[in-house]
Amino acid sequence: MVNNDSVQRNIAILFIKGAGEMRVLKMVFCLILLFFFMGEGFTASAAEGPIKKVMTVNQTYKAAFTSDSGNNHWWWSASQLPNPGGVYVITKINGSMKLTGTAYDPEIHLASGDNSQTEYMVHDVLNRELNYTKGEGVGFRYLFLGIRGESYTNYGVEVTINTIEYLSYPMNVDVKLTPEKYVELRITSPGGFYSIPKIKTRVEVISDGNRLLSGSNAGTSTYTDTSVNIGRTYKYRVYAGATDDTYRGLSILGDYSILVPSPMDETKEIAEQARDAAREASQNASV
Repeated sequence: MVNNDSVQRNIAILFIKGAGEMRVLKMVFCLILLFFFMGEGFTASAAEGPIKKVMTVNQTYKAAFTSDSGNNHWWWSASQLPNPGGVYVITKINGSMKLTGTAYDPEIHLASGDNSQTEYMVHDVLNRELNYTKGEGVGFRYLFLGIRGESYTNYGVEVTINTIEYLSYPMNVDVKLTPEKYVELRITSPGGFYSIPKIKTRVEVISDGNRLLSGSNAGTSTYTDTSVNIGRTYKYRVYAGATDDTYRGLSILGDYSILVPSPMDETKEIAEQARDAAREASQNASV
């Protein structure tokens, strides 16, 4: 004869064991999910920072010295480097140098402009890692060649640049209307806007004769255009760059257009949305 109490007790024990095993399985599953998402998070964070890139140049720069390009046996010449585009920081310039004539004490620098007397320079840049956290390679666009010699006519120097290594910072631009019907432009970077060394931006309203928005040529991330009229479409050109200069060294991120709607435009848009919704509902009903 079967003992009902014993059977019920065994069933209860099995149930408790099963519940315990389920709790363990749930815990293991949750831990797996936790590690998975943590791993994904770390991967995403790494991908959000600047991207290492290499630009092939393979170009020889020859110093073009003149009687006006030096004094006291010191002569210089500046050549503009190719621009990788976007927001970038140079981290290394790979190449070689060759002297001709009776020149001596060659110097190879990076400069933010082509005037050695007034522009910032980074010294001895060939084939070494540049410390961009200290400003080296940030916004510098000219290869500056310096040399010593008795006369600018009896010597020369050639520099061959093979590759330029740099960090490229992805940028995003969001354009929208504020509740007051002003235009707001927000410039962001996935790795953090203010993590970009010496970041500067500029916004021009090219539909209004290149009107410059307040905050341009500085580290501004959000612009608000209050000089807009309803019923008009405005077109903006957005610039950004990592640079020591006030405005040079900026690249065009893009042109962006937006309509500041009038009440009639808004009514028309609502009517179009209603027609689209009715059309979609009719199509769904016929399926």
